[in-house]
Amino acid sequence: VDFRGSRDPAMRLLGYQHGAMLFHMLRQRIGNETFDAGLKRFAAGHMHATASWDDLAAAFSAVADENLRDFLGAWLRRPGRPALHLTEVERRESEAGWQVEGVLEQTGGHAPWPLSVPVVVETSSGPVRHDVALETRQARFSLSYDAEPLSLAVDPDHDLLRRLDPAPFILRHVALHPESRLLVLSEDMEAKGREWVQQALGRPLALVREPSLDDEAPLLVLGDDDEVAAWLAEQALPELSEAWRNRVRHGCGRCRKAGWRWSVPRSMASCSDWLHH
Repeated sequence: VDFRGSRDPAMRLLGYQHGAMLFHMLRQRIGNETFDAGLKRFAAGHMHATASWDDLAAAFSAVADENLRDFLGAWLRRPGRPALHLTEVERRESEAGWQVEGVLEQTGGHAPWPLSVPVVVETSSGPVRHDVALETRQARFSLSYDAEPLSLAVDPDHDLLRRLDPAPFILRHVALHPESRLLVLSEDMEAKGREWVQQALGRPLALVREPSLDDEAPLLVLGDDDEVAAWLAEQALPELSEAWRNRVRHGCGRCRKAGWRWSVPRSMASCSDWLHH
């Protein structure tokens, strides 16, 4: 609630991402047209003025014909975020068709949060999406189908602000960990790489030449396609996928230079594109 912007990259990661996911979940809850109407009402009522989160809640509540103060308040003022668990899943066939039952549970020190959980069931006729209300710690669901259900996924498109288990290793871990390390594979890129790290993270990282992958501290590796591929091979890590190569090469028409950003915790590696503007 008190976040007003920050030059600290760690604070920006938390403040801006949390806020963006809050608006995304609000849009999912009330629908695109109502969400757009709420934004217009809020802008019309507070143009060129200072407004509060309560003002925002009032504007969206008015157009949604629903009191959204508790929903917004929970995500604004309650620390942390929930983790989702799926248990007791069963499917049964009867003369009337197929039925899938299960229990959704949310955990966390400040649970429960108000959630509408997307559940996608893949059937022999195609995928079917449901939104399961999870306002308490647990909710049992029962879903019916004419076609045979083959698989079930909870929030497959990551529409909810929640803890992931296992969490994907992304640049945020490097930004937030106090002992993150930097390996630059090319001496020609070292100065530019350190400059980029300073700009992106707001602080320098300890430069290492021969890092240990057994260290708990994240390792940020910078290099071009060939350098990264060679380094991965030396470490017996998975090679760079063609999908990631294409994403970096064609991801931005304004880019003067494309490179790679790899974060390696112990023996696991994950990749995200680094586009230098």
